[in-house]
Amino acid sequence: MSAKLVWLTGLSGSGKTTLATKLYQRLLQEQLNVVHLDGDSLREINGQDLGYNSEDRLTNAWRLHRLALFLINQDINVVCSTISLFHQIHQANRNSFKQYYEIFVDCEKKELIRRNQKGLYSDFNRNKMQNLAGFDQEVEFPLFPHLVIKNTLEKDLSQNLVKILKLING
Repeated sequence: MSAKLVWLTGLSGSGKTTLATKLYQRLLQEQLNVVHLDGDSLREINGQDLGYNSEDRLTNAWRLHRLALFLINQDINVVCSTISLFHQIHQANRNSFKQYYEIFVDCEKKELIRRNQKGLYSDFNRNKMQNLAGFDQEVEFPLFPHLVIKNTLEKDLSQNLVKILKLING
């Protein structure tokens, strides 16, 4: 049996990291060979050498893809939370991983602005930042996600976790 890649993607503040963390914790109760990769954490590990323009975002997404491939080739299951809204990354994942699960964590822009977890949206609205994915920077939402989680309202995290577990466990 080959290792699994669970790729949670969505805009900043959509809830993908929260879901991925809960999924990782749950999987870790059942097996030891699981890691959680997060796009922001990978940026930090690599010394914050990338910006947030489309080219740098794509470079970061390719780094996540290659790291996931490295780990999966060692039979380590990977839960990844990342914006990485590029069709070429989604397709590369589909081509590279036997057990690939693409989960789009969808959230209305109005709700993202309300949450404003990292202060990105208020900075953007005050013209203090550029290159905000999904706002002034074009993104490519998944064409064929295995699962779409509508995470606009305060939904039960455990219900969304169950949906993901049903998907990846068959």
